[in-house]
Amino acid sequence: MGSTNLDKYQNTLWINRWLIRRFYTRVGSLLEGLSIGSVVDVGCGEGFALEWLAERFRAARTVGVDLRPNALQFAREHGKTAAFFSAADVYHLPFGADTFDLVLCLENLEHLDRPAEALGELSRVTRHWCLISVPLEPYFRTLSLLRGRYLRSWGNHPEHVQNFSVRRFRKLLSQQLIIERFETCFPWQLALCRKTRNDGPDDQKERDNLHG
Repeated sequence: MGSTNLDKYQNTLWINRWLIRRFYTRVGSLLEGLSIGSVVDVGCGEGFALEWLAERFRAARTVGVDLRPNALQFAREHGKTAAFFSAADVYHLPFGADTFDLVLCLENLEHLDRPAEALGELSRVTRHWCLISVPLEPYFRTLSLLRGRYLRSWGNHPEHVQNFSVRRFRKLLSQQLIIERFETCFPWQLALCRKTRNDGPDDQKERDNLHG
């Protein structure tokens, strides 16, 4: 996550608040029907998404990782849950394979030089599910332009080194994961994916719940 993440969540403009609420409503709908006992938020920033998730899955073990010490300090000091926060590199996550039921990665891949490599790490540490979101391009940049922001870069956020259309995002995900649910939620796009492997009967039952 970029350093503007805290500003996004602390912005009091009604439209900003509405967009964030709508985003988490969509996140909730994507996760409907899943049994989550453990979750890691990769690129957790100040911990806002993990706070929301911990409230929804109260029995889950929650972990947040980020490279920025200031963001992690904020998460530890202001968080209301018992989440564990740790400094970690998305390319080298300090967890074994199949550690978490759910891996969360919201608004991070667009900041990375090697998103496919990072996606491989997300796939490695998840036991079942990955929930991933990125800005919906070119509409995210268009919205920035309309707001008079980042004019010199034609609306592109200075910390974004990748721009994902729906087609490019789905193609990237499909190389390493199986997309179960996909939604656009202007100005973002979200995908619930599962690990590519032979699943047992419990996994099949959970997938049936998704589509039931």
